[in-house]
Amino acid sequence: MNDAQLKELESDIAHLKFAYEQYFMGLERLAPLDEFEAVSKKVRAATVEQISNTALRFQRNNLVAKFNSYLGYWNRIMRQIEEGTYKRDRLRAAKITASTNKPQAPQAAQAPKAQETQNAQSSQAIAPPATSPAAQAGRPLEYIYNEYKNALAGMGQNTNLSYEALAGALTKQQTLLKSKYACRDVKFRVAVENGKVQIKAVPIK
Repeated sequence: MNDAQLKELESDIAHLKFAYEQYFMGLERLAPLDEFEAVSKKVRAATVEQISNTALRFQRNNLVAKFNSYLGYWNRIMRQIEEGTYKRDRLRAAKITASTNKPQAPQAAQAPKAQETQNAQSSQAIAPPATSPAAQAGRPLEYIYNEYKNALAGMGQNTNLSYEALAGALTKQQTLLKSKYACRDVKFRVAVENGKVQIKAVPIK
């Protein structure tokens, strides 16, 4: 195993960590199991490989230790999700329960004009944000955040996500992709595919 292979493994582990962070924050609906299996296979191969170079061996051991540390954390959070004790899921369940138990006003008591106003507000809530290209360029992550939440609302999916959490995750991904593809910038766009809202990264050379 040479230095380039170790750097590739380090990048793979970093991308897998980011993928799990997206899943734990609710940005992805499925855990990155396929990516996990691929990286785990590389880590197992690296663990048993004989490396004569002391510096490379030290680097390999650090990467394996880092991966095992992440693995322990991921397994703990996955167990919490399965048991329904993970904080994100508890908050979501509490929100759904509160919404279900909230008293509803009789429909007959609502005036037609008020009903029309409510429908108009509801339509505005799921419409794409009226953000100009100039505003998008000035605040790209804020623009993506608004588009992402509107797309989730339009699909009837949970929108309980803070701007800080999304911006932090995208900034990390931006740094990783710039390093991996040696590009000058990384742009993001919101896409809906097969009923799933996604944020896709586009490297800019």
